[in-house]
Amino acid sequence: MGYSITKVVETLSNDHLRGLGDEVKRASVLMALSAAGIPLGDILQDSAQRQSALAACEVEQRKKFEEYWTRRAEKNPLLQSEMERVTRQYMERMNRNLTGVQQEKDALQKWQTAMQHEVLRISEAVTLCARRLIMPRG
Repeated sequence: MGYSITKVVETLSNDHLRGLGDEVKRASVLMALSAAGIPLGDILQDSAQRQSALAACEVEQRKKFEEYWTRRAEKNPLLQSEMERVTRQYMERMNRNLTGVQQEKDALQKWQTAMQHEVLRISEAVTLCARRLIMPRG
């Protein structure tokens, strides 16, 4: 007749039974089963089988999840190692850049010092030459 614990659950959710007490609902379900010629033992056996199947399914799902989690967790140290390797490479590149900048800065400062020295020498030469022009020869 297609009766199962699922059908009983659907029956108990029916709008006609909503709001009624548990005893009225129980009596209604038992009456429907009796009228359909379905032994209550069959429904209870179906319920036990479904609960057992759900429990087995849960165990299998948990097992799959734990295997998945284990595989993922095993990858984390590899990822950590790769991240540290890449970080070291970038740190080395950054240090080379900073060293290069410092070398260029030092070269600029050396050039500026040499330029200031040259400007001073030119200025002294101009000062000496300009005195000769201003001072009469004689």
